[in-house]
Amino acid sequence: MYIEELISKAATEGIVISKRQIQKYKELGLITSKSKGLGRKGREKSRYDEKALDTLKEIIAAPKIKQKHMIYYLLWMGHPVSWVKLQQSSLDLITHVESFFKKIVKETEDSHTATIAINEIARTSIPKQGNGRPSKKKSEEILAKETEFARMALHLIHEMTNGQHMSLGTFENFFTYHGATLPENLKGSIANTLQDFSLKNMRSELYELNERDFGTLPDVISCLKEYWNELKRNMGDPDRNLAFQMLLGLLNRYYPGGFKTINIPLIQYLVLVYSFPLSNRSLLIEHLRSDETKQVVQKLCQFLSMYKSEDTEPVTG
Repeated sequence: MYIEELISKAATEGIVISKRQIQKYKELGLITSKSKGLGRKGREKSRYDEKALDTLKEIIAAPKIKQKHMIYYLLWMGHPVSWVKLQQSSLDLITHVESFFKKIVKETEDSHTATIAINEIARTSIPKQGNGRPSKKKSEEILAKETEFARMALHLIHEMTNGQHMSLGTFENFFTYHGATLPENLKGSIANTLQDFSLKNMRSELYELNERDFGTLPDVISCLKEYWNELKRNMGDPDRNLAFQMLLGLLNRYYPGGFKTINIPLIQYLVLVYSFPLSNRSLLIEHLRSDETKQVVQKLCQFLSMYKSEDTEPVTG
């Protein structure tokens, strides 16, 4: 349908919108169309499909989403967006992150300023305590833990910014920090993957992506949402599931808002992670839909189902 018909159909849905607004959404990549011949003045005419009306409804229903973030929101909600604009937006994000990282690297070049920065980050990152004050020994343990994490994060920023890639040692340190052990049989493949994990490589890869590369991204998102819905069915109300609340508390320390609401930064980073060099992006879909992945999700569902109530102990029997 042409723009006039889209405006008319929108009106029947109670949406008052002008040609200029629709053209603006198109320029931002929020609505896609196909060129179909020339108009009276020799200008190219665009045809919109029925999905454009659904996209308009979504935009109107999400007034709190900033304009620059809307393309990520629509992508997550399953609406078609311009891959060219998505690519440019992702490149802008890489540039912003790189600029921020370079500033940090410049301000922490010598060990003295680095130590000051690490201590300040650690001090301000300590989680707020509930009722009562922790003992001096406990406070010191918490501060030492936060200092360790801040030191690892700063080291990672220096690695990523100085044209290097994340080292296996750095990756392994983050695992160890959270009480996990990296299996020996995975270290080789992870080390190879990490060779592409740098801001420079991410930007280069983003420049090379084309429409076909972005074509499978909605499938990745759809698969992730399927698993998320399955988890919700098994754990009941997320607000009353103790195990999920513990996980959410951990995530919210680094990603405010977590998964309870649409979290734009997480969606942006998902797009960036997806843009990492992959020999065959279709393999990612195959892996997500593999029996092995389904078994992992099933086990997680079984675990979360034990914590449906407000009880402090797992529900058994």
